[in-house]
Amino acid sequence: MLPGGVSNAKLGTLNNVDMTVGSVKNWLMTGSYVSGSLTLDSVTKFRTDGGLGADLTSAFGEAKTVDIHGGDLSGSLTSRDYVNLLNASGNVSGDVVVSHGDLKTFKAGSMSGTADVQRGLVKTVQITSGNLGGADDTIFRSAMGITTLKVNNGNLSGIVSTNGNLFTILVPKGQISGRVRAGGYIKKMTAASLNGALVTAGSDFLTIKIAGNMLDSFILAGFDPADAGYDNPAGAEENANVMIDAFVDPPAWVIPANTDRLLGGTIKVVSIGGDMGRSTIAAGVGPGQDGYVGTDDDAVAGTGYVYKVTVKGRIYGNGNPNQSYGVYAASNMPQVKARGGPFTQNLNARVDTMSSMAGNLAIQDLRLGLNNVTIVFNHPLNFSTVTAATFTLEVSVDLDFTTPGDNTNISTDIPNTITYDSDEYSVTLTLTGD
Repeated sequence: MLPGGVSNAKLGTLNNVDMTVGSVKNWLMTGSYVSGSLTLDSVTKFRTDGGLGADLTSAFGEAKTVDIHGGDLSGSLTSRDYVNLLNASGNVSGDVVVSHGDLKTFKAGSMSGTADVQRGLVKTVQITSGNLGGADDTIFRSAMGITTLKVNNGNLSGIVSTNGNLFTILVPKGQISGRVRAGGYIKKMTAASLNGALVTAGSDFLTIKIAGNMLDSFILAGFDPADAGYDNPAGAEENANVMIDAFVDPPAWVIPANTDRLLGGTIKVVSIGGDMGRSTIAAGVGPGQDGYVGTDDDAVAGTGYVYKVTVKGRIYGNGNPNQSYGVYAASNMPQVKARGGPFTQNLNARVDTMSSMAGNLAIQDLRLGLNNVTIVFNHPLNFSTVTAATFTLEVSVDLDFTTPGDNTNISTDIPNTITYDSDEYSVTLTLTGD
């Protein structure tokens, strides 16, 4: 233990060594820190010419530069304050946590571990040679946003999640098969291909360029699949986070913190150099309980526009009548071309607008019968969401609903049935008791 701190330390290889030190200016190692732990108040520069299998903690301040120059980060890095640079020439398979500040640059050969910037921003995430993914729980989280996410030569099969904006996603030579979420907007995405991917922006998703095929994938603007964070209390780990609720199995893993949220958003330009197969592009439209857009249980909120989609190859679905694919917008009819001309429906892949359903739900009429009440809305609604828990009809003996004992909740206190008329968009509650 060196509570007074160290200005400069130079060591060789350490194995199974636990140390506690004050503030450190330079900590340089010519070998690896194989195992053990190093707890510092703060550190200006930490460098190993080998790997870091130990747990490195900056308990009170920043870990300004952490350079794993000659190997993997298989231990952990925890910093109380900001990190300007985390560089690992090999794989980051351990856990990285920045609890209060920003992480300016994260650079690694590959990543199969976790990173969590809990209150700050990330300027650059760069994977130089391998993949971002490789483990079931591989995820990079940033609370406030990510400026640039780039996988130079490999694939993105893990999860990337931020509550803020994600300006640029670049996977120029690889495939996106993971799940990417921005609570705000995404400015630009470039990828060699998409296969089994989910990429969502809570608001706008401006420019998308896919050199090859887009297969079995979703690109959604104005939609947030949400993220409950690490250690989901339902026990799902990452299996329910950044995922469309309908595809979470078992459904009990879906909790309020990771429930799908539908917002408004715009997709400006999409270019696909190959085929678009069994895939969906949508703005302001969310999949309902069946998990597909373009079916009767779709959810629509606010406004959503898709302006231009160009597919060099084919757009196709499959023969399953219970599934749906294609391009959809809440507020306009998207302009979609495939194989050089306007796209027409192909199996269960089509282009459509939900403009009749766009905007906030409003009551158009209210009709009272002898034993029923009918509420007429301004556009279709997802009737599967109308349950005893979500639909309340309360009556009072006077105009004051705050007096205890004067009110009756008809929807819960008296036996009844609730039905939906899809032609006039109305919900009727009929009393069935005495």
